[in-house]
Amino acid sequence: MALNSNARKWDYDIRLGRQPEWWRYFGEYTCLVDLVFERAKESEVAIIARPQLFLIRHTLELGYKMNILELEKFSGLPSTLKLKGPEAHELERLHQDFNRHFREIAKKYALPSEIINQYDQLTNSLANLKDLLHKFDQGSYAFRYPVGTDGKTPSLSISDTLNMTAVKEMYERAKTLLKYTTDVISEHLPA
Repeated sequence: MALNSNARKWDYDIRLGRQPEWWRYFGEYTCLVDLVFERAKESEVAIIARPQLFLIRHTLELGYKMNILELEKFSGLPSTLKLKGPEAHELERLHQDFNRHFREIAKKYALPSEIINQYDQLTNSLANLKDLLHKFDQGSYAFRYPVGTDGKTPSLSISDTLNMTAVKEMYERAKTLLKYTTDVISEHLPA
């Protein structure tokens, strides 16, 4: 693959420590996932699927964590969020914590039923994507490495397949939920 001729004009001195906020990381990964979806040719999908799936999975993880950290400020519930160790990457645990905080806020601040219904629709799609990714990569490992932590067992089975178009559709709905949940909720909180 040839280097983009515009790349020679890039500013390669990137200040990585600037803007270390959760929303920034989520936005950067979202941007990269979107770029890959937009620019990949059909013939390239098979050779970029695992890295793309890792990026999607990691984007969801960042989105969950970003939201949990904000939502816990308003829910009053203690968070079960872990930032290190294997539990820190469990999408199921993150999904449950995210949903628990939202439900408490919905009850505590009597969010309108339209907001709750829209949340339910989007969170179902997010849960479907989370479940699909979890099926293949429970600990954020299988999309990154060809073997498990024992160094021998294949990370994925030769029969493992999924449809990237379906993944993209679920990802788009999940991204919307994770990007805007705190904005929508904040409109209904006391000033």
